[in-house]
Amino acid sequence: MAVEVKIIAEPTFDQLTQLIDRVRREALSDLTEFWTELEKFVAKTIEKRFDTEGHGRWEALSPAYKAWKDIHYPGMPILQRTQKLIHAATKKGAEGNIDEKTRTSFAWGVDTSAIPYAASVQSGRRAPSRIWCELEPDEVDDVNLNFGYWLRRRLETECEAYGK
Repeated sequence: MAVEVKIIAEPTFDQLTQLIDRVRREALSDLTEFWTELEKFVAKTIEKRFDTEGHGRWEALSPAYKAWKDIHYPGMPILQRTQKLIHAATKKGAEGNIDEKTRTSFAWGVDTSAIPYAASVQSGRRAPSRIWCELEPDEVDDVNLNFGYWLRRRLETECEAYGK
């Protein structure tokens, strides 16, 4: 008695190739949905940077400036004297906020023509450098992980749609 073994793969290789092409064309050609998620993450991350004064790494204010600031802006943290910078960096639509999304690109930040000192405090030109707008390596890892989760959801949706 002969035994016959058949392996039937569903979907077929051609169907998988078509699905991959479809995902590339449709899911990865429009990242607008992911940019919306990323925007929230970046704003929250930058807000945390301000709230913790660079995770405690920002250099303290000079004694003379601290004394002046305590009189004129009591209780205001570093880089938050008027809160223009933190609002521009964390609030969509705030004065000086840059929020530009296309299907394939995303830009979030502060317009230095509206808030000229934004770049100088980042670079340390006029005061000690206080990095507020760069993602740290673990934050970049979070972005990559979240993109993976988003892509998985999109793939599941595409596969379900493909199977119908």
